[in-house]
Amino acid sequence: MAAVTTRLKFLSYVYVVPLRDPFVVAKLGASVAVMSNDRFILGTGVGWLEEEFETVGQDFHTRGKRMEEMLPIIRDFWADGYAEFHGEFFDFPRSGMFPVPKKPIPMWLGGHSLPAARRAAFYDGYMPMRHVSDPDGSLDPQTLAEFALIDEIRAEHGLTGQYDRKMILGCELANPGQARRLEESSGVGHLQVMMWQDGVERTLQQKHDMISHFSEKFIHGA
Repeated sequence: MAAVTTRLKFLSYVYVVPLRDPFVVAKLGASVAVMSNDRFILGTGVGWLEEEFETVGQDFHTRGKRMEEMLPIIRDFWADGYAEFHGEFFDFPRSGMFPVPKKPIPMWLGGHSLPAARRAAFYDGYMPMRHVSDPDGSLDPQTLAEFALIDEIRAEHGLTGQYDRKMILGCELANPGQARRLEESSGVGHLQVMMWQDGVERTLQQKHDMISHFSEKFIHGA
């Protein structure tokens, strides 16, 4: 997809970092960034399915702490190709990883809790795993609390610059007005539109018609 496009950006939603080691994630992320001309965003989270961690031999219960060590290591590799770390879970001397991305790769963290929001505040974006259900564009109290915590932490630590927020929106609510209201009221600048999420079986033609309807109502109407 990157080879035949020039403006599309690519977000992993979500790549569970604690299932891997920081070396693999850094290498894969940098390679995708280079091949896409810096159009890759690492969307990640700690994961929730314990069986996944058991399958690959990783500890499910320390996944959050391990991720908190991993992300700085990965970002360090992406900065100039080198990293060194001495922590609780990872301990290694100065090591190299190439290729190096031309630009910093944004990290957006997903989740649905205050700890997830607290972790995300130190990176580039937050992706609450929730749907917007209010046609007026109002967010639920939990999401608003998480956004407020992120703003508080970033202000406390002097973290400035662009910070992205993404929400999930059902196709039935998607329209340009809804998108503008979400951005103005809550700073949500990215929407993941779910074309169908009700579990109803649909034919290929029905799915095609729904996508066409969305295109006419939302994309061309924006």
